[in-house]
Amino acid sequence: MSDLFNFLIVGCGYVGSELGQSLVRDGHRVFALRRNPPTANKQGHDPSGGIEWRRGDVADPASLRLAVPAELDGIFYTAAVSRARGDDPELVYHQGLANLLAVLAERGQSLRRLVFTSSTGVYGQTDGAWVNEDSPVRPALPAGKAMAAGEALLRACPFQTVALRYSGIYGPDRIRMLRMIQGERPVLAARDHIWLNQIHRDDCAGALRHVWNLANPDPVYIASDHAPATRFEVLSWLANARGVPGPLIDPDMAVPPRLRGNKRVDGSRLRASGYRFVHRSYREGYRTLLSDECRRA
Repeated sequence: MSDLFNFLIVGCGYVGSELGQSLVRDGHRVFALRRNPPTANKQGHDPSGGIEWRRGDVADPASLRLAVPAELDGIFYTAAVSRARGDDPELVYHQGLANLLAVLAERGQSLRRLVFTSSTGVYGQTDGAWVNEDSPVRPALPAGKAMAAGEALLRACPFQTVALRYSGIYGPDRIRMLRMIQGERPVLAARDHIWLNQIHRDDCAGALRHVWNLANPDPVYIASDHAPATRFEVLSWLANARGVPGPLIDPDMAVPPRLRGNKRVDGSRLRASGYRFVHRSYREGYRTLLSDECRRA
């Protein structure tokens, strides 16, 4: 797929904006749908990077009918919930996708491909086991359940679809693990060996582009870097890189319940399809973030 295409990025936010700007640089026409599109600032700077913004809400089919362009080759559904707004995961990941698909069906509009950003939250394993695309889907939290329901909608589409199950996303302005070592020294339980699975924002966007360009993609891919690691391991590495004290272990601290699960995700299917990670592990990704931080200091 080396031609130029018309794309729509639905819910074009943290990952979608990075994807959209890279597609524009390659010469594609990119529409982006968001409830509140960005506007030029007082200095006249346009933050769009060539993206053509449309105002719309996946919860409102009428707005979708007005906002979704008639001539599209592909859609990237990258909508995400906002905790600050109190978004309902069911409305964003399941009903919102259903509303979009209904609008396309009303028009008799087909696509070359629709790519849906899902999550490894569709897995509910809590024992540190490895999971891959063929592992049972047993989501424990509302967001995971809604994404699993969204994936089910894809299986009934009359055109080709791909679901990318992202692990924990970090990157510029998403540095929760770094913030954990900036204040008081973190204290972890002796048995608190919760596995973290992560992916840098740049690889999120890169993986989306990659699966669009595949001639015959699988319907589901896990998008996660090469190196699942425990929370203690990641925090210790970051503390050493920053030159601050690492986490403490409290043998008497109780391990809190982990509703979010505890598993190691295997992203080898995506790598086998030809995708090459920019940041193979959290080490490369956080080194980049720390270097950027030093340059700004």
